[in-house]
This record gives sequence, C-alpha cells and structure tokens, in this order.
Amino acid sequence: MKKHSWIAACMAAGVVGLFGQMAAFGAPSTTLTNATYTVNSISLFNFAPLKVHVIETNSATVAFSTNGTVTLTIGTNEVAGTYTWTKSSIKLSPGAGGLAVIESNAVNLIESNSEISDLGATATIKSLKFSTVTLKKGAPLKATDTITGTLSAEVRGKERHAGFSLLTEWVDWVPAL
Repeated sequence: MKKHSWIAACMAAGVVGLFGQMAAFGAPSTTLTNATYTVNSISLFNFAPLKVHVIETNSATVAFSTNGTVTLTIGTNEVAGTYTWTKSSIKLSPGAGGLAVIESNAVNLIESNSEISDLGATATIKSLKFSTVTLKKGAPLKATDTITGTLSAEVRGKERHAGFSLLTEWVDWVPAL
C-alpha cells in the first residue's frame, strides 16, 4: 500500500501543477490583469424628422482592474462599472452612476446640435444597450453601444415628440503605456 500512496501523491502533485500552468498558457480567466487602453469612439446621431445626422469622434481611456471593475474616461467624465471576461469577449456593466454619466453625455451631444438647439428641444433617454467587447487573440477589438430616446420640442405652437438613436462604436483599442 505504501507504494500506491506515493504514486497517488505524485500524480496529484502533477495534476495540480498542470492545472496551474494552464492559466499561464491561455486558459480562460475571469478577469483581465490591470490593463488600460486608449480607444476612439465614433458616434452617429440620427433624428429622422429633421433629417439630422451627426457624426462625432472622441478619444477615451478604458481601464480594467483585476478586481473586476472597469473605468471609462471620456474627457473629464468617468463611467464606472464591472466586467466579466471570457476567452472571446468582455461584457461591460456600467454602474448606476455610470449610466447617468452616459445619458447626460448623450443628452448634451444631442441638445448641442444647432438644428436641435434652435428648437429648444429636450432629449429623454429610453434605453441604453452595450454590446460585448469583441476580443481578437485576447486583445479588445471593438464594441458598440446604442442609446434610444425621445426628443420633445414645440413646433408651430404644438408640443411634438419624435424618436432618435445614438449609436457609438468603440474602435482602435491600443494598450496605454
């Protein structure tokens, strides 16, 4: 029996060592290491009733922490949230404060458009959807978010309401040094 227990102990140590090494060679993990990326956002705002189509680009920074939190910084605005990572994608989940920042930025972008601001229109957000971040060889490749809502304005003495969409594509993910 002593021979068999020694063999079992060696086998167990080998298996533990093998599984430990798998993580180092690309086995899926649940978080990224501390990683920061600069990324470009390209936003397309569509408001069909006025045939308004606005394209805006911004630079942003995305920082992933090992504790599963993520921070997206656009100018002086920060969006905090959490993320889960698989071998092929990252799912972002903005926190409540982060959603408020994104909605506020969207409203500012929309209401600052000259054709919209001339009407004195106000924007109301209905929904915000994030896609997962697509990974290529473990590195972020692209993501999108879509914001839909309603614009309200007084036109010729009557209150008018119409839907809008704001699509943002997050591209050019470059590791920050």
